[in-house]
Amino acid sequence: MKKIEIFNLGMREYKEIWNFQKVLVEKRSKDIIGDTLILCEHFPVYTTGARGNKRNLLVDESLLKAKGIMLYHVERGGDITFHGPGQLVAYPIIKLVDALIGIKKFVYNLEEVVMRTLKEYKIEAERLNNNIGVFVKEKKIASIGVAVKKGVTFHGLAFNINMDLSYFKLIRPCGLDVEMTDLSKELNREINLEEVTPLFIEKFKEVFEYN
Repeated sequence: MKKIEIFNLGMREYKEIWNFQKVLVEKRSKDIIGDTLILCEHFPVYTTGARGNKRNLLVDESLLKAKGIMLYHVERGGDITFHGPGQLVAYPIIKLVDALIGIKKFVYNLEEVVMRTLKEYKIEAERLNNNIGVFVKEKKIASIGVAVKKGVTFHGLAFNINMDLSYFKLIRPCGLDVEMTDLSKELNREINLEEVTPLFIEKFKEVFEYN
């Protein structure tokens, strides 16, 4: 079976991890390193994808600056989203040709990882229409936006665990009129990332067939 190196980095600034991904993508493209999975949380930040529409930010950008919240325009697919404490963010740095999968299967697998993790909590999740991501009773619990450079994936998914969901009310998440939720809300009890992360890693290795 294939191997993957995992970095569980805790709370980090978005730009730091964004730059770290670029370094790893370059190394992976040259086979200096193998496949890698970055796991972290971010301080509050909004990001828009390559084709994101700024009209999906529902407040003036100056309000974000006044709150000390950055807005980054990045290479990934998808529209605007929010990252913040209580959200498990996963950035797989994977060489698609070596993984023997295309980008559609890669995204499908990311959704599957979240769905299998939720199933361990007796939560039935689903893919909704043609919208990328994972939904629970039509509420979005995980967002996905990926990019590929030199055949290597970066950016990834954001899985809401125990968040202040009010931040999402300042945007149209992923350009959709959708309610956001998190695992704690669905379970009606507090749950932390330290509990969920090992299970997420297990499901990630299972779905992507890493040992």
